[in-house]
Amino acid sequence: MKFVVNRLKVVLHGLHQGSVREVKALKLKKIQEEQAQLAMICVQDIHHEEDMVICSLNANQQESVVHQEIEEVLNGFSEVFAEPTSLPPFRENHNHKIPLKEGSDPVNQRPYHYAIYQKNEIDQIVEEMLTNGII
Repeated sequence: MKFVVNRLKVVLHGLHQGSVREVKALKLKKIQEEQAQLAMICVQDIHHEEDMVICSLNANQQESVVHQEIEEVLNGFSEVFAEPTSLPPFRENHNHKIPLKEGSDPVNQRPYHYAIYQKNEIDQIVEEMLTNGII
């Protein structure tokens, strides 16, 4: 496919079969940690050239910039956006207790195995909650 953008001629051509592969989540996380640039382009095949749609997604792992207005709102309501350090207060009418049947046995199921990166994240969150006294 050939077209012109800002007086520059652009030529797009297909790749050989098998040259584009699915990326597993763990591999994608490693790529992001190396501060690599990721890109994805999706082109839909349409019969009329004027109806052609090109979608693209580019992701750079850069330091995020917070706009001044957003910064003011975050600072103005800092108590709302602060991370909780304790459990919420007890509310009489909102006791979300799970009623159990008398004499029933606990569910006997093997534990679910998490991927290593998920397990590390869960361990980190639990450690933070223990440190903050939430659990």
